[in-house]
Amino acid sequence: MTNGLGKPPPQMTLDRSACFPAVGFASRIIDALKSPISLAAGKATIGASIGIALFPEDSNNLDELMNIADKAMYVSKHQSRNRYTLMGSVEPAK
Repeated sequence: MTNGLGKPPPQMTLDRSACFPAVGFASRIIDALKSPISLAAGKATIGASIGIALFPEDSNNLDELMNIADKAMYVSKHQSRNRYTLMGSVEPAK
């Protein structure tokens, strides 16, 4: 898996006490990326699809948490751009 620039996307892990800050952080990332970026060739826009997995609710194994977060990210991607999905939630959030 790569970002649009051919590099692996950054990944983070958060514990359960960080659930609400994680959601807030994901929302702030999405909001920050909504603004167009001026380039020499014109303006460009960027979107984000974010997956969030929580320790220990989703798993207590790092590799498994990363896989779960990756699956949550793909749920967000398939719903539309500029979304996050908290893996424990049934519906993707915006």
